Amino acid sequence: MLVVEIDGVTHENKLEEDATRQKSLERLGLSFLRFNALDVVNNTEGVIEVIGEWILKKKAPTPYPIPRGEIEYAITKIYNHPFL
Repeated sequence: MLVVEIDGVTHENKLEEDATRQKSLERLGLSFLRFNALDVVNNTEGVIEVIGEWILKKKAPTPYPIPRGEIEYAITKIYNHPFL
């Protein structure tokens, strides 16, 4: 499963917090692609291309997919926010 994170100015002082959260989610088998907000705005096609390349490389399903309820629980705990 892929997590796409778009970092803007609010992330500038939260690098350590972001890294800790990302490691927690990666332990659950999630993969991350991280983009700068300006790249998303100014190079949307390039960002989409990177995401598409990741998808093509990962065509095979996760060997042990995490049940949806467990992902929601983990994200709620990590982000301290209800799963949307």
